[in-house]
Amino acid sequence: MANETGCLIVQTVADADALMARVRESADYVREWLIGQTGDPLAKSRAMKFETVGLHPINHGPINFVEQINQTWTFMAALAAASQLLALHPDAGGFRLAPGAHAALPLDIMSE
Repeated sequence: MANETGCLIVQTVADADALMARVRESADYVREWLIGQTGDPLAKSRAMKFETVGLHPINHGPINFVEQINQTWTFMAALAAASQLLALHPDAGGFRLAPGAHAALPLDIMSE
C-alpha cells in the first residue's frame, strides 16, 4: 500500500483495484452521513467544509468533506492512470503514486 515516504505502491492492476475499493468505501461512508442529515442546510454546509465528517480516500483518517471530494478525484485519476500504465507496460515493475500534497515525488506517478 503506502511506503515510508507516503507514496502508494501499485505493482499490479489488482493493487490498483484494491485501492479503488478503499476510495469507494470512504465515498460510501460520507454518502451515509449525507443521507442522515436534517436541519439547517447552512449548518450542514458548514460541517462539510469545516468539520471532519469525511474520510481520507485511502487511509480512512478523518478529514472534512470538501477535502474528501478533492482527494477522492486526485486518487481516482492517479489509480486509473497506474492501472492503464500497468496494462500497457506489464513489465514495468509497478509504480509509485504521490497524488497528494503530502507525498514528495517529482511526478505524481513514477515507475519503480
